[in-house]
Amino acid sequence: MFAVKVILSAEIHPSEDPQKVRQAVLNIVDPRDTPEVSVHEDMVTVRAGEFTLGRIVESAKDKNAIPAFLKLVNAGRGGVHRLMFNRQAAHAGRIIMCDDPLESPLGPIYLSINDEALRYIISHTK
Repeated sequence: MFAVKVILSAEIHPSEDPQKVRQAVLNIVDPRDTPEVSVHEDMVTVRAGEFTLGRIVESAKDKNAIPAFLKLVNAGRGGVHRLMFNRQAAHAGRIIMCDDPLESPLGPIYLSINDEALRYIISHTK
């Protein structure tokens, strides 16, 4: 069994409602996980686990985006791998990856995963 750690984070801009940003981030989390949610002045951070990562992988499979997904994940350095998701799509309950932060006008939701999570992804995308 892998020790999968998933951290989702999004910046809160001064003009935004922190609860709406929090909800957008939580919309990515699988309901079977029990997330740790932290809302600060300018950042929402959510820690989740294997179920959330599985949900993200399944979303990539549904969109036939596994090659792009793996390319982005493998670009990680130093044991930490990051992906970006469109915040507006997440607010609407959809999981859409971004290649560039500019693809999400209010800023992306960042996903940071550890090497164990990377192994989980690789084992579930074959």
